[in-house]
Amino acid sequence: MSSCIPTHASTFRISPGRRLVLWWVLGPLLVFGLALMLFGEDSDRTAGLVIALLMAVVLGLWQWLVAYTRLILSPDGILLRQVGMQLATPWENVEAFFIEPRIEGFIVREPLTGKGAKRLAAYRSMTMSGQEPAHRHRLQLVAAQRFIPIEPFASALRGGNLLRELERFRPDLAAMARTQLQERLRRPSPPRSSTEKRRVWTVGIIITIVTVAGLATAFLPDSSQAHTLKILHAIIMPCIVVGIAAQARTFWLHGGKVVSMLCALFAVIFSLWTVDVWIRVFH
Repeated sequence: MSSCIPTHASTFRISPGRRLVLWWVLGPLLVFGLALMLFGEDSDRTAGLVIALLMAVVLGLWQWLVAYTRLILSPDGILLRQVGMQLATPWENVEAFFIEPRIEGFIVREPLTGKGAKRLAAYRSMTMSGQEPAHRHRLQLVAAQRFIPIEPFASALRGGNLLRELERFRPDLAAMARTQLQERLRRPSPPRSSTEKRRVWTVGIIITIVTVAGLATAFLPDSSQAHTLKILHAIIMPCIVVGIAAQARTFWLHGGKVVSMLCALFAVIFSLWTVDVWIRVFH
């Protein structure tokens, strides 16, 4: 199946909530970097510029990735287009629709071909988590290159737009999906793992601290703003280092050696920067 978008195709983009995930996490850091540039002391303005530029580059890349990623349904079949990975198959190879919370997708009869399916299988443990039977079943399907994930487009599925378009090409799959959705609504959602809960709470606390402190700084006298921003800088830098180091460990454990070493290099650079910030704040 060609990677070009055919005529009479229906295109779906990533759900709005998923598009904003990284903005919720890195947006406050971008604002903090801009605040350092505008209100910090001369020695802190360079740090503010680096933080703001780094966050802007990451968020810009995120927006590009989000804009590029698409799920395309056409008379020829299914095409999932992502940067560095494309999964495509004709309708006659689609066997079933798989619907469980946060693991929606198409199951195919014959293994998918191409680099995209191989990459998804190679990095499945890093990109897909969960210990429930449904999660383990999905990992087995991905390892066998028989799964096309569509969870980033879940809002189109819940809203009914994806099912309406699916009826044009495979009414049997659309009926199967509706039945599974109704069954899922009658079942309670599986609880999040303790790891997921800790991650959500940690990120939420950091975002809250940065946002509240940044807003409070705007109401301080001019003489206190620079010192307050310097203290915030000293608090935020270790959080950035820990986040980068944790990501480096994850990549290393799941086979991404090169990316892991790049993350480790950034962690070392930010660690040295953190030491410099702490020396200037507390001396």
